[in-house]
Amino acid sequence: KALYRRAQGWQGLKEYDQALADLKKAQGIAPEDKGKLAAFVVKVNFVI
Repeated sequence: KALYRRAQGWQGLKEYDQALADLKKAQGIAPEDKGKLAAFVVKVNFVI
C-alpha cells in the first residue's frame, strides 16, 4: 500500500518513471492487488 501511495505522489509531481517503478515493485510484492495497480499503470502510461 505504501508503494501505491508513493506512486500516486510521484504522479502528482509528474515523475512518471518513478511512479511506474514503484507500481512494478508493488505488483511484485502484492499480486492480489493486481486490478487496482493495473488501472493506475494504465493511467500513468497514458500520461507518458
